[in-house]
Amino acid sequence: MRRSTAACTVLALGASLLLGGLAPGATAAAAPGAVTALRAPTPPSSVPDLDAPGPARTVEFPPDGRVRSSPGHVQIQAPQYTRIVRVDPWCSGMSCPVSIAPDGSSAGFSMQSNNWVWSRPWKVDVVAADDAPMAGGRFTGTLTFEGVAVDWTVNITEGTPGAFGGYVSSVPGEEAPGFVSSTPI
Repeated sequence: MRRSTAACTVLALGASLLLGGLAPGATAAAAPGAVTALRAPTPPSSVPDLDAPGPARTVEFPPDGRVRSSPGHVQIQAPQYTRIVRVDPWCSGMSCPVSIAPDGSSAGFSMQSNNWVWSRPWKVDVVAADDAPMAGGRFTGTLTFEGVAVDWTVNITEGTPGAFGGYVSSVPGEEAPGFVSSTPI
């Protein structure tokens, strides 16, 4: 019995769609039980500068536009010497509970829906911690999604040394023998 090439192509396409959307010919090449490689989240395109102390800066993780068929969980680890103060997963039409550790060192959220699309950026607001080094520096944290981790980086800017000066006196306005000159520390 002879079949046309078009009929075989239609049968192969139909079979591939039933087997999970693989392209024709890919079904024979895929080993049984093979795991499909996951696409890693895209790292943020900008590195925020954080003043210590200073206001929060937002880090955005760009979406990949892929459809997910099951709920997902995101775990975020803050860079050293920083604190996460807010996370906006931009969930529209589904529940996405967010939790932030009391010390701001980590955060996480879950998409509690089937058939959702990561279509808008996830935003993380971060500040420099009180123990940030005066010399500043570049520090890296991670965002983990679908078992794949991606690094994200912040710059903590160099601080400005303060000045302290004073003297010990028992009488207001008088200099005492223990006078301390004003010197930067």
